[in-house]
Amino acid sequence: PASTIFVALTMAQPASAQDSATVSNAAMFHDAYALAEIAGQRATALRGEGALLNFYFGVPVTKIISRATLALRYRAPLVAQNELRLELLLNGTRVGATTIVGGNDVEAEIPLPTDLLTTDNTMSLRVEGQCAACSRSSAPWIAIDSASRLETSGTRLPLANDLALLPIPFFDAVSQRAWQLPVVFSQPPALQEVNAAAIVASWFGVFSDIRGVRFPVSVGELPEGHALVLLRRGSMLDSALLLPTQPRTLIAMRDNPRDPYGKLLILAGDSPADLVAAARALVAPDRMPAHAGVEAVRDPGVQGRWQ
Repeated sequence: PASTIFVALTMAQPASAQDSATVSNAAMFHDAYALAEIAGQRATALRGEGALLNFYFGVPVTKIISRATLALRYRAPLVAQNELRLELLLNGTRVGATTIVGGNDVEAEIPLPTDLLTTDNTMSLRVEGQCAACSRSSAPWIAIDSASRLETSGTRLPLANDLALLPIPFFDAVSQRAWQLPVVFSQPPALQEVNAAAIVASWFGVFSDIRGVRFPVSVGELPEGHALVLLRRGSMLDSALLLPTQPRTLIAMRDNPRDPYGKLLILAGDSPADLVAAARALVAPDRMPAHAGVEAVRDPGVQGRWQ
């Protein structure tokens, strides 16, 4: 059966004036994933020797991770001293273990070797040993707390303004988390401009699949990070972004002047109808983008699902 995508464009507050962050600070990142977000199963309890939990996470091509840590919290009220160990595997390789301490709120921190990380990773927790008291009870041997987190930090890499990379960097296929892509209109939008934004938002929504996605909207104000920009020629934003004057109707990728590691996906034209044409050209199934930062919209002629 056909599926329906509901796209919500929500008004955002104007961007603040805090644009003084240094490039070196902007290059650094620190991400934290709750294990519940990346679990391959609903259960977070382990019972029996060899019991296994898998967690899945990705590393975007735009990030170099220099430090990764599993901040683990768990309950193991029936476990006696030195009975159990929890083994940590990364992409099938054993990278560490922690001795399970009996109790109802226990914390442990396990470092992960960053040289084993790839764009698509599986982290596993596996029980080693026997629990004498546990075998006489139906309770889990170890229950992983939802507050447990995988933390990563490192450096972001700048990307070229290359339309052939789309949907990268605006959509991160390796992440399983909900995400957002701000939508910026260069001036209060006409209905056709909203339609153009909805066409592109629906396109990104298909890439997003089961992940939640939001499209907060602002007018005339660029946010930090990545954004979709619908730009009318002659607007103040047109002058600020230094687009070529020809072609008048185009698709472009540009650095975000508010964020040295943010990108703008820009649809530009003289009229709202031009922006609709640019949107349809962008999502055309037979589009073959060149490795370039600007693409002319000549005769999109796109019909079908994106209208």
